[in-house]
Amino acid sequence: MTKFNIERRFDIRARTVFDVSETIIKIEAAGGAENALCSQEIGRSASFRSMDEAEEYVRLLEVGC
Repeated sequence: MTKFNIERRFDIRARTVFDVSETIIKIEAAGGAENALCSQEIGRSASFRSMDEAEEYVRLLEVGC
């Protein structure tokens, strides 16, 4: 059996994460004579390592609406 002599070094680095969460403020659905209204409903969420990625995600969500 071969024995290895391994020298290790561990580095701990701070990591910044940008969290994006979507809150649905209002939904209007015209179904017959009634309108359905909802507020403060949780939509979706995602985490990104850069502000640019987070902003791009928000832009993609806005276009999809």
